[in-house]
Amino acid sequence: MVERIQSELLRTFLAVADTQSFTLGGERIGRTQSSVSTQMRKLEHSLKVNLFVRRPYGIALTKEGHALEAHSRRVITMLDATTDVISRSSLQGSVRIGIQEEYGSSILNAALAEFSQSQPKVDTVVRCLLASEKLAALEADELDLAVVFEPDELTQGTLLAKEATVWVTSMEHSPHLIHPVPVATYGNTKWSRDFAIPSLQRSGIKYRVSYISDTFGGFLTALRSGLAIVPLSRSVIPSGCRELTKVDGYREIDTCQVILHRNPRSQSTAVEAMWQALVTAFSQHTWRS
Repeated sequence: MVERIQSELLRTFLAVADTQSFTLGGERIGRTQSSVSTQMRKLEHSLKVNLFVRRPYGIALTKEGHALEAHSRRVITMLDATTDVISRSSLQGSVRIGIQEEYGSSILNAALAEFSQSQPKVDTVVRCLLASEKLAALEADELDLAVVFEPDELTQGTLLAKEATVWVTSMEHSPHLIHPVPVATYGNTKWSRDFAIPSLQRSGIKYRVSYISDTFGGFLTALRSGLAIVPLSRSVIPSGCRELTKVDGYREIDTCQVILHRNPRSQSTAVEAMWQALVTAFSQHTWRS
C-alpha cells in the first residue's frame, strides 16, 4: 500500500522543484539542506519512484517528478484555498503576468475569470512582451508569472501546450493568390529572419514584405483587410481566415513549447492561484492539430 503523503512534504518538494536545488529550496522554507534531503528521500520512498536527477550544478525533475509537480500544485492550492475562503475578503496585492497578446481574448480571459472568483481584491497586471523580455523581467523581479514560447527542448518551467506557427490568409481577399505574395512580418525580432521568411524560401514562394508590425492586433488588421498573409499560432486563427497548408504550397513555420515560468521569489497565495488558473485555462483550451 502506498503511504499517505503529508502536505508538508509536497510543499518542500515544490520549493526544491522551483529552485532546482535542495539548498535554495531549504532556504525558501526555512529548512537546512540536510533536512530537505531527508524529506525528499522520504517522499521518494513513499511513492517508490525517483523524483530527481542529481547533476553537478543542481537537480532536475524526472518524468515522475514533473507529474508530481503538477498534482502537488493543485493539492496545495486547494489546501490553501480552504483558509482563503475565510480570509479572501481582506486579501489584497497584485499578480504580474507576462503573456502573448494572441492568448488574451481566449485563454487569458478564462484564467482571469477563474482567478477573480477566488481573489476578488487582488489586482492583475498583464504585460505583452517578447520571450526574452519576459524572462528578463522574471529575473529582475518585475513579473510573477510568464508564458513563453520555447524550442522543443527540456525546460525547467511547466509545459502548457505545444503550438505550431503557420501562414494564414483571408478567405474573403485571398492575398496568397497575388504574385509575389504580400507577407506581414515582425519588425524587431530575429524570429522573422530565422523562421518565417526561410519557410517561404524553402517552399519556393515568391514574396514581398508588405506589412510590418510587432503586435497581434496589427497582424489581424493586415489579415482581415487582405493586405498580407500573416504568421499566426494555429490555435488563434480567427474566423473568416484559414491556414495555408501543403495543398497551397506552404509548410508549418515552426513548432514550439508553450512554457509557464514562475518567479521563485513570488510565493503568495494569489500567485499560486493565478498559476493554477493559467494551467487550467490552457488545459481546457481547444488546440488545433
